[in-house]
Amino acid sequence: MYEYKAISLWEPWASLMAMGIKTIETRHWATKYRGDLIICSAKKDIGVKALSSLLNSFPKQVSQQLIHNLSYGKALCKVTVTDCKLTQNITDQEQFPYGNFEPNRYGWITENVQVFKEPQEIKRYVKGNIVTG
Repeated sequence: MYEYKAISLWEPWASLMAMGIKTIETRHWATKYRGDLIICSAKKDIGVKALSSLLNSFPKQVSQQLIHNLSYGKALCKVTVTDCKLTQNITDQEQFPYGNFEPNRYGWITENVQVFKEPQEIKRYVKGNIVTG
């Protein structure tokens, strides 16, 4: 078994990270962590109505790709956290549809997405760490 630093994201945001479309994860807290981070999809979905609304707000090509890539309760990819900035200091407007960039939140800047060949089962998830088989 292996243990990794990890974070869970609701779908479709987890798959957007795995697809390399979303590169900034927004949170209400900052992180000093720099290094590899496993992106996991949450076990629960956000509901059909909310998902449909989101998909309609994304570019059509992105929505069509997402429909075939959603996964729940799995480790999807590994990224490298390289920085953390206040959202008001982030200028990459291409990322704005894929996060909550309201003022006084934090953007975790990621690079080097490495998608797993198959989504990985999570054996245990405790305080920001996962164990996979």
